Amino acid sequence: MKRNRELLNKKGFTLFEILISSMIIVTAIIGVVGTLGNLIVLSEINRGKTLAVIHGQYVMETIKDAGFTNLETDINNGDYDYTTGELSSNPFNFEVLLNEAVDTQVISGGNPLRISVTVTWQDRTSNTRTLTFETLKSG
Repeated sequence: MKRNRELLNKKGFTLFEILISSMIIVTAIIGVVGTLGNLIVLSEINRGKTLAVIHGQYVMETIKDAGFTNLETDINNGDYDYTTGELSSNPFNFEVLLNEAVDTQVISGGNPLRISVTVTWQDRTSNTRTLTFETLKSG
């Protein structure tokens, strides 16, 4: 009898308390894992934007270095438009994005030329992303 009373007087956690604390810990872990998943997706989106800026900047610099005389004709002929295959091969050797394309257009002719460079690609979730850059070039 005395032994049974000693067991009843011992302090400890009940099964219910352990169950509730386990549920709280599992809920916290699920929240952290969900947040990590979102961070990975956002990191991939930012990586894509960074590469798109690099490619758009390259085209803008190429246009900046080009002569003014035939620039409007060259742009309208597609000389400054690039596909994924062209960007990944020589002379560029860029790391490319999924279905990436660089499209260059003359928005308004004359002097100065108003030029637009648009980089389009698909992210991992198959969303089409676009960045557009504009500049003026005078001769």
